[in-house]
Amino acid sequence: MARVQVVEAVRRRLGVVLAVALGLGALAACTSDDEPAGKPSGLTYLGDEVVDAEESLADADEMWRRAWPTWDQVVAVPDDSRCWFISDDGALQQQGVCGPFRGLGTRAAEWVQVQFTPEAPETGSVRLVPTGLAPVAPGVVRRSLTLVRADGEEGEWDPEVAQPKGWPRTLPAGPTETGPVRRYGAELVARGRVTVGGFVHTVRVVRPRGVQFADRSTYVPRKRQAFVDFRFVPFDSDRAVEAGLAFDQAVRAGEIKLRVSSGGRTWRGVYARPDGDGTATQGQASVVSPPAGLFVLPRWDDPTFTVAVGRQRYPVRLLP
Repeated sequence: MARVQVVEAVRRRLGVVLAVALGLGALAACTSDDEPAGKPSGLTYLGDEVVDAEESLADADEMWRRAWPTWDQVVAVPDDSRCWFISDDGALQQQGVCGPFRGLGTRAAEWVQVQFTPEAPETGSVRLVPTGLAPVAPGVVRRSLTLVRADGEEGEWDPEVAQPKGWPRTLPAGPTETGPVRRYGAELVARGRVTVGGFVHTVRVVRPRGVQFADRSTYVPRKRQAFVDFRFVPFDSDRAVEAGLAFDQAVRAGEIKLRVSSGGRTWRGVYARPDGDGTATQGQASVVSPPAGLFVLPRWDDPTFTVAVGRQRYPVRLLP
C-alpha cells in the first residue's frame, strides 16, 4: 500500500481519538489551586520547567494504543511502540511522535505526530498535555532532533520494523481453517434473515480487503480472489441475550451450515466460534471440520450464499 494511502487512513481514523484527547486535556485543565505544582523532569519548554512529563507521555501512549487498532488497514506495530517528546538539547518541541509502525506494502517504519498543549500549573513551570494525533506534516517534525522519554531514554528515528505479520500471504480457495478476529475494509455484499432457536437473526455476508487472525497474521486476496465472511446479529435487540444463548447452543451442536457457490464451484461448512485469544466477538466465525465461516473465492463470479439451520434453508441475497 502506498504511503499516501497510509497517511489518508491515519487522517480518517484519528478524529475520534482527538475528541478523547481533548477530553483528557479539559480534565487536566480543571485543577485546584491547591494542587501540587508537579514533578520536575529536567526538561524545558520555551524556557519553563516541564513537570509531570511521565504522566503526559502515559496519556499520549494511551491515545496511541487506542488509535491504531481502529485504522482501516493492515499495519505492523511493535510491542514497544509508544510516544516520544522531541528534544533540542533538553528543550522540548510542541510536537512529538508516536510509533513506529509499518503499513501494508510500505518500505520502512513510520510515525504519527502527537500535539502537546502547554498548561501552566504555576509561574515558571508547564505541563505538556497531549491533545491530538495526526499524520506527520512535512517540515513540522524535525528528524535532526532527539526522541526522548521522560526518564531520559533516547529513541531512534529509523528503527527496523518487520512487514505486517503474514504479509503478503494468501489463502487457498475455499473455506479457511480459522476465522478472522479483525477485517479491513469489509464491504457488505449480501443480507438475509434466519431463525435460530426460535429467534430471528440478521445474517450479513461481508467482503473484506484483508483479514487478521488471532496470531496477528494478516492476509490479502490474490489479484482475482475475494474473501467472504458470514456474520450473525440478533434481530430483536430487546431479546439479544436470549437470542445469543440460543445461537450459541446451535453453534455448539453444529446446526448452522454455510454454503458458498461461485464460478461453478461450491464450498460447504459448519459455522463455529473462533478458537483465538478471546478478542473475537459473536459473528466472527472460526472453522471446524468440515470448515466454514470465512471463504476465499478464486474470483468474484456472481456468488450465491445459503445458510441452513437444521433442515431449514435460507438464501442470503446478493445486494444489487
